[in-house]
Amino acid sequence: MKTYHPLLLLFTALLTMNVHCEKDDPEVDFTNSQNQLPPITTSGANTFGCTVNGKNWVAYTDYSFPKLRVSYDEGNGSFSVVANRKKLGKDDDDALDFNMGSVNSVGAFPLGHYLSRGYMLYSPPYSFAYQYTTDSVRTGKLEIIKIDRNARIISGKFEADLIYYDPNISDSIIQIRNGRFDVKY
Repeated sequence: MKTYHPLLLLFTALLTMNVHCEKDDPEVDFTNSQNQLPPITTSGANTFGCTVNGKNWVAYTDYSFPKLRVSYDEGNGSFSVVANRKKLGKDDDDALDFNMGSVNSVGAFPLGHYLSRGYMLYSPPYSFAYQYTTDSVRTGKLEIIKIDRNARIISGKFEADLIYYDPNISDSIIQIRNGRFDVKY
């Protein structure tokens, strides 16, 4: 019976431990505004992105706080999404959300004043509770491209112009463009 040299066995073991497979699709780090927006999908991928004043904005958190909170009432069609960008140890978090009344089918829905059936809000970094919103003049549109009640998926696109909630204090406009979401509720 042959005996193998212990150093040869150790060397072989170390070599085989270093062999590994590379992921085909590495995860994208959405914390960098240079990253691309998520694609428009309808598979329930739990993605949310848009441009805010021309810069990519993608829902992201790097700790236990949820990047997306989704609510849909199949009975009355009320639908809301809250998307967050939060980084552990940073205080420059921001959030974008919309609420819509009766969403029972695919189609386009207007975003307007918060007292209406649908509106959008944006809380910018360092906002300390101030928000930008759609109103009766600065409006937007939410387009539902898929509702699958069996798979509990809602997908769509959105855009809006938002103004500071008190136009007597600020008249600056936040432009939300190229919005897309693909969420499970």
